[in-house]
Amino acid sequence: MADYVTEIGLLIIGAVLLFRGLPGVIQLIGALEWQRVPGTLLGSGVAGYQTQARGGHAGANVQRSVVAYQYELNGRRFVGQRAAVSFLG
Repeated sequence: MADYVTEIGLLIIGAVLLFRGLPGVIQLIGALEWQRVPGTLLGSGVAGYQTQARGGHAGANVQRSVVAYQYELNGRRFVGQRAAVSFLG
């Protein structure tokens, strides 16, 4: 009986992890069909801040990348600040 409890528990954990990652996989598959165009990097850097200390715990230093770019598609110029990393080409 104990073997079944472990197996069912692992099955539930696997299903939760699958459904949490599924939207990202669907987005990735859709992005593979996007048109590729040249662009210009306007600037990049690192932004940092410190979180508030709570419950006897010290605040955390948080850093994230910041990027700005522009590109042209079908005669329209776009400026963006969001970036994603991919190793798929």
